[in-house]
Amino acid sequence: MKKYLESYKDAPHWFNTLLISWAIFGLNFGITRVSYNLYLKSLGFNEKLAGYAAAAASIGSMLVAYKIGKWMDKNGVGKMISIGLPLLGIFVIAKGFSTTQTTIIASSFFAGMIFRPLLHAFEPLLAIGKEKYANYRYTLGFVVGGIFQTAGSYLGGVIPLLINEKGNKESFQIMYLILGIINILSYSILKKLKNVHHSKKKEKSNTKFKELLQVNNGLIAKYWIYHAPLALGAGMSIPFMNLYLSNQIGLTNDQIGNAFSIQEFMLVVGYLIAPVLAKKTQSTITIAILNFLSIPFLVILAFTTNPTIAIFSFVARATLINATHPLGSRLLMEITPQEHRSKSLAVVGIIWALGWTIGPAISGVWIDTNQSYKEPFLFTSFLYLVSTIIYYVFFKKIKFSEEKATQ
Repeated sequence: MKKYLESYKDAPHWFNTLLISWAIFGLNFGITRVSYNLYLKSLGFNEKLAGYAAAAASIGSMLVAYKIGKWMDKNGVGKMISIGLPLLGIFVIAKGFSTTQTTIIASSFFAGMIFRPLLHAFEPLLAIGKEKYANYRYTLGFVVGGIFQTAGSYLGGVIPLLINEKGNKESFQIMYLILGIINILSYSILKKLKNVHHSKKKEKSNTKFKELLQVNNGLIAKYWIYHAPLALGAGMSIPFMNLYLSNQIGLTNDQIGNAFSIQEFMLVVGYLIAPVLAKKTQSTITIAILNFLSIPFLVILAFTTNPTIAIFSFVARATLINATHPLGSRLLMEITPQEHRSKSLAVVGIIWALGWTIGPAISGVWIDTNQSYKEPFLFTSFLYLVSTIIYYVFFKKIKFSEEKATQ
């Protein structure tokens, strides 16, 4: 805990505003993730439209992510955060009041154009400060986002029922209206970040993508390659976890909610533990170790029908693999020159959006046809293993720098 306090005191003067912005984003992510499909259900739509809406959001993010990344490298991620969150609030309201298939897909598409780039706008600012506190600084950001995401997940299920005991469409619309207004009004606080730049050396507008592939002897490109099977595997299994717990394990809706709450709490714990493990070795290999340890628990999920074993494996898998996020984010920032960091993160976002566009479609057809989660989970385990091996081969000799300052 002492190291976290020291890293907080060492952070720049605008760090509190950054944490507030991450908290607001986490609240948005938690509320909409849990509630939006339920909102569509209240309108009388089925899972097919939910899939189309998710795909539209992914396509929207893929189309603009790299261009917005270049813009952020030139103008600063602080400006993106201060403008992006209020703009996201407008799209939250638009999605909440969309009631036809066309408007639902369209609003999801445009919201995706803001959401994914904004998701990766926070991380470059965490790179600013003394390197010896970097792991703890990254963790503080992810923990704050995780806590408010957990709160948002709970509120997304509770608020509509508090407004109307049947959870009708109007109750969801009121919730989205309140959330959108909070986002819009947040500009009064977030404008303090609009002149904050993550790099002293600003991006040149004529930088080509192929040039980025060659930066740092291709190490950034190797990081992207490592993420490709990871993203596809996640897309093939994660969207179906709640249905798996219901259909294969037989849990009730409240039991599934409790399982997700435990998972999200343990995820925050994982964020706190991972930097300690990395400190022991000064090595990025911690990421490979945690990824590898998560795989057996997904294999167990593919075969078990025991509720206790399933919940334990569900929580353990998510905790181990997601605990690597702050470390992975820091690694990418270390191997990427300051003036290219937003573009590099944008490519990661594109890879994940692509994985979450293709993966659910493949698994959804398989599960619907064969009524089996085993094969998608096992194939995801294989993809995670491939990703872990790729990471180990490319990054086994890389160590976190602890003494030099990034700026």
